[in-house]
Amino acid sequence: MKTITILGAGWLGTALAKKLQSNYQIKVSTRTVDKQKALIQNDLNAFITDFNTDATENYDVLFHNVDVLIVSLTPQPISVFKKIEKVIQQYQIKQVLLFSSTGIYGDLEGNVYENTQLNTHLPRVALLKEIEDLFLHNSNFNTTVLRLGGLIGGDRHPVKSLARKDQITDGNEPVNIAYRDRIIKIIESLLSDDLPNDVFNYVEDDHRTKEVYYTEAAEKYQLKLPKFISNAVPKNRIVSAEKINAYIKKNRA
Repeated sequence: MKTITILGAGWLGTALAKKLQSNYQIKVSTRTVDKQKALIQNDLNAFITDFNTDATENYDVLFHNVDVLIVSLTPQPISVFKKIEKVIQQYQIKQVLLFSSTGIYGDLEGNVYENTQLNTHLPRVALLKEIEDLFLHNSNFNTTVLRLGGLIGGDRHPVKSLARKDQITDGNEPVNIAYRDRIIKIIESLLSDDLPNDVFNYVEDDHRTKEVYYTEAAEKYQLKLPKFISNAVPKNRIVSAEKINAYIKKNRA
């Protein structure tokens, strides 16, 4: 049975760990004792590790004899990811799955793909790209980068925070969303074989405007939304998921 360590037992990492643990030996990391206790109560092997500090007491149990490392962390200073890179090499982990974000396509217009030229003058875009490249350009292991759209699932839905705003901008722009259950199914498909050293987008095919999509969601949650503001010249940015869909279809054939 393969051993997988998931760095970051947050909203996605925890759900992923629960789903994978029937077929893999799963270990997860968290930064607090309270979260560790909650994870253990959910029958997960949880250990405290914080790459923002130099604490290394759980490195052996988390990283020794690990087949796949899943990095499920929010964007942090590049120094954090450089520490992770060193640990991957130290423990000779050969396969890495790195969660990134379609936020990397910030300020672009029209259809965007994995090879679309990025606006790296924007700080957030530059950080995401630097994190991705750090792993992708290391020849000691393979990294699959999964650029995820706006995350939805369980009790998490962005319409809840939008309902608290005074107004909602970009009302006529298309949504690029990703549902947690489908993300997990894609990850299960990726893990069924060796991970490729490659980049994939994942969003739903639903690209209705924010106004149409969130108005429908508000009705479901019985929420009242503020006024939507439309852009005079919309960017109409649509993230393509063609590459990941084709890859999974080919692997299942």
